[in-house]
Amino acid sequence: MATLLSLWCIGLGAGYVTPVSTIIRWFPDKRGLATGLAIMGFGFAALLTGPIAQTLMASFGVSSTFYILGIFYFLVMIIAAQFIKKPRQNELPKAVIKKASHFSLTGQNMTANTAAIMVGILALQRAFAGMQEQVNK
Repeated sequence: MATLLSLWCIGLGAGYVTPVSTIIRWFPDKRGLATGLAIMGFGFAALLTGPIAQTLMASFGVSSTFYILGIFYFLVMIIAAQFIKKPRQNELPKAVIKKASHFSLTGQNMTANTAAIMVGILALQRAFAGMQEQVNK
């Protein structure tokens, strides 16, 4: 179980955290939008994979499906990683950098924002609802 968890963490870190942190550097003035679109793409890929995985499982079995999808994801990540790079010093317009420097996400600023508080409450509600569903099964 520990090996599986370790592999999952490595895969998630390589396939999710790295691109999202790079996107934030490319769009410092629109961090929320850029991160949201990246996360949406991550979820959309899972939506597309469901039917493909079902077809593969019906044809090749569960174990072979994991190998097929694992190899496919590995190849896609290796190819996509060739295009991920941090922006150089002069690649971002000065206006974008100046606009982004006005944002501050300290705890005090976030708790003073009603929208941030509501998003936090909604996230907690969803988490508790998911836990409750698991308990009731």
